[in-house]
Amino acid sequence: VAVEPQWELATVYDAIGDQRSAHATFVRAVSLQPANAQTWQQLGEFDLRAGRRREAVHVLRQAMVLEPHSPSVQSDLGKAQAALAAAGSVSTGAAGR
Repeated sequence: VAVEPQWELATVYDAIGDQRSAHATFVRAVSLQPANAQTWQQLGEFDLRAGRRREAVHVLRQAMVLEPHSPSVQSDLGKAQAALAAAGSVSTGAAGR
């Protein structure tokens, strides 16, 4: 079963502002091809864009397990980890005030 149509549908949902359906469609793609690192990467990229940094890190780590030498997965995971760390330091700084 091809996952590319799922990615395209999720992109359409995202473009019209239906993040819930977009997320569900990316999750469906992962369930269709769980051994495909790209399905996990697509979901992780979406999660990161949607501000779900912790989820993005978790999902992109799974992509790394499947494709440990992929430069694009490594890059996405680094971005997600940096965003999560930055969010943590912002919330820590705000709490300390």
